[in-house]
Parts: sequence; structure tokens; C-alpha cells
Amino acid sequence: MSAEADGAAAVGTIHPGTLVIAAGHHDGSDPADWSPRSVAIDRVATRLIDLAAPATTADLDTVLGELDAGGVVVARPDAGMPAGRSASAASLVQAADRAGHPVVVVPGPDPVIAALAGSGLDVDRFVVDSDLPRDRAERMERLQALVDRGRAVALPVAPASALALLAELQEVAGPDLAAVVAIDPGTATERIERGRLDAPAMEIPDGATAVIVLAPVVADPQHHSDDDLRRALATELAAGASRRDAVDAVAAATGEPRRRVYELAVSLP
Repeated sequence: MSAEADGAAAVGTIHPGTLVIAAGHHDGSDPADWSPRSVAIDRVATRLIDLAAPATTADLDTVLGELDAGGVVVARPDAGMPAGRSASAASLVQAADRAGHPVVVVPGPDPVIAALAGSGLDVDRFVVDSDLPRDRAERMERLQALVDRGRAVALPVAPASALALLAELQEVAGPDLAAVVAIDPGTATERIERGRLDAPAMEIPDGATAVIVLAPVVADPQHHSDDDLRRALATELAAGASRRDAVDAVAAATGEPRRRVYELAVSLP
């Protein structure tokens, strides 16, 4: 696993080129009430976006352009929805991470929500287990049951136990799960280690808060430009497909939202 830049040298400091995930909570409370870091966000944010729907290619291009220019992009959850449960949050975190931009989380009252929000994994459905059995056989049985549910799993864990738990998870599930270890999630000393369960060990300071988040490995989403989609639509239409069938075929082939493909189809001459 490779360490991610922590994105903040002190509480209230957000560096240029940072993607900030405002980890909303179920009560819909204002993130500005939660952390001194939020005060800095209000001052330095150059773009605010809402996590109401999956991010489109245009959304990602806009965000990356803003970050490349040294801006600070703040992504806010839909009212009442934790940011970690948004498909848009995962896409934004993955894109920013691939481009080398730091990602930080403005915390809510729970470090698990901060860890989920900053994980970049598919955590739309997740389960949290903060009380694993001490007996190894019982613990392995519990871990297997968690993994078999097919959902993301968040495991708050003592720093001294984190590496051993990762090894047990690898034994249970193999290397085909993506793992994120969030260390002090949502704080000024936040660090996120990314990789798979068979990745090299990382250092976790004594006294830190650690949350392991894991989810099935999925292929990186392929985003398509408007011109790509128009060409694909034109090919389907030229082959005799109706506009509706062409939209269905292109949306299925590319994984792009059908509404986006339909809007482009309507704009074709």
C-alpha cells in the first residue's frame, strides 16, 4: 500500500489542489458545525459541488481542471446522506487520487463515516463491525460471513491489531478485495493507505484511530467524452436502430447514464 498525502498540515489548513469530501451525517447537520477545518474550507473553497448523482465525465474533467489550477473543490453530500454512500464521491476520490491530488475529509461525529467517505471504494452498501471476537476461530468465521455478504466492510481496529487483521482478511478472502486503512480519519493527521490485502505492511502510530475499509475490487470506470458517445450513437442509427434502441445500446456498452446518452441523441442532427 502506498501512503496518500495527508492534505493538511494542521487543523484548519487546506492546501491548494485538494479535494475535500464533506462527510455528511444522517441528521443532515451542517459540516461547518463539526470541525475547525470547515472554517478554512469556507475561506479557500473555489468550487462547491453536490454529491446528488454519479459524476459524469464532464463533472470529473471540471473537478480535475480546478484541482490542477490549484483550486480547492468541496464535495457535499445530499441532505441526510453520508458522503461515503455516494457513487459520485467514489468516482471523485478515485480520479483525484490517480491525478496525484490530496483528498481530505471534513469529519462528522464518527471516524467510520470519515473513513468510508475518503476511501474511494464502492461503499454504497456497507456493514460496520466494531466488536470482532477475540478467539481466532470465531473471528475468522465472523470475517468470512462479513466478506460473503458482498458489501463493503468497515472495521474500526486498534493500531496494534490492524496488520494482523489485514493478514486474516487476506486468508479469508484472498487478494481480490481492495483495502483502505484510514489512520486518524477526518483529523489534521489523517493518512490513508490504499491497496489490496496482499500489499506490504504500513506503519500505524500507537494511539491512532484506525479504520479498515474493504470492498470487492472493481475495474476503474471508463468515462467517455460527448464526441465518443455521439459517434457510437451515429453508428447505431446508421445500422438502422431506432433512437431509443441506439440509446439503450450505447448506454449498456459504455456504462454511461442513460439520461446523458439520451440527451446527446436528441441533439444529433
